[in-house]
Amino acid sequence: MDTLKAELRDKKVKALRREGYVTGNLFGREIDGSILVKMTKKDVSDILRRNEKGSRINLDVAGTEYDVLIKEIDYGPFAKEINDIEFQALVSNEEVHSTAEIVLQNKEAVTEGVLEELLEEISYKALPAYLVDKIVIDAGQASTSLVQRRLKVGYARAGRMIDDMEQLGVVGPHQGSKPRDVLMTYNEWLERRNALQNR
Repeated sequence: MDTLKAELRDKKVKALRREGYVTGNLFGREIDGSILVKMTKKDVSDILRRNEKGSRINLDVAGTEYDVLIKEIDYGPFAKEINDIEFQALVSNEEVHSTAEIVLQNKEAVTEGVLEELLEEISYKALPAYLVDKIVIDAGQASTSLVQRRLKVGYARAGRMIDDMEQLGVVGPHQGSKPRDVLMTYNEWLERRNALQNR
């Protein structure tokens, strides 16, 4: 897991940004209030090359390490400049709301119709041990080993995820060693998810 070094803020936000810092805020259940931090733009850029919103990293605040989730990244109006990052300190037995990037693969497998990606990320809730950065959607097929490789989870966890998708009608039944067929379009899945959330 990557580590980002931060210091406690000692000046106002505008002054820190002029000096080349990105400001941040660390909050969590076991933190009283919040901790206001500053990080160098270089360190933030390095971390965000490998991580994104929804990623889990270590945040080193003046020598104290926190296991955190990158909750929000605030960009400035010019040149995608990063202004502020919100971090949530994680507690192992507490579910957190997070986001995962949606990656659409094998677009060329769709031979009829048009494949359209409508969302770039999806919100979900999980324990810190089960947080993921990306959800890979394979146009046409799904398998336990594909989920395992793409999400970097164990085979048993990936198998449970595929079984859950089968129960929801997203993928078809087990077909021996063949990948399962994807039975639901992304729009149909979104409609079902929204209906379940609105109960």
